[in-house]
Amino acid sequence: MRITFRQLEVFIEILQCGSTTQAAQSLSLSQSSVSAALTDLESQLEVQLFDRVGKRLVTNEYGRLLYPKVFALLEQATEVEQISKKGLGAVKLAASTTIGNYMLPGKLVHYRHDNPTIPFELLINNTAEVIKAVQEFKVDLGLIESSCYESELITIPWKKDQLVVFCAPNNPLAGPSIKAT
Repeated sequence: MRITFRQLEVFIEILQCGSTTQAAQSLSLSQSSVSAALTDLESQLEVQLFDRVGKRLVTNEYGRLLYPKVFALLEQATEVEQISKKGLGAVKLAASTTIGNYMLPGKLVHYRHDNPTIPFELLINNTAEVIKAVQEFKVDLGLIESSCYESELITIPWKKDQLVVFCAPNNPLAGPSIKAT
């Protein structure tokens, strides 16, 4: 069985308009192509969806049963098309606390400027939760400060970090070599 979305659109339009002629006008198709699409659909389903009363089409029990399912299917297909055409899929990023609060804000300003229509979601949490979010496909990318040892994840070093210990010059921990001059 190879039912097409076009056949389903034709079925809905005929049902809503009440005739193949009006459906053809609404869909900008010829009346013969609308009739052919309906005939093909009914043939594939092995059931008539309309009773033919003279030149009129009257929706029968099968057509009434099929209508809400076809309508919902076409709405979902339209949503899928809109997502892919408009790029509505959000970029989802997770970052550990320091990266999310101190390093990313400046970079995100540039990203938002270059991509104003793409939705963006940022999760800031501890390293373990960021790793978990990536593993569970809740986010597309995770940025952490420590190492990740999960074998199923691909890790790439991003920046090197230097830890610095500091204190006041007169603090006993400063030691003789660190005292200010």
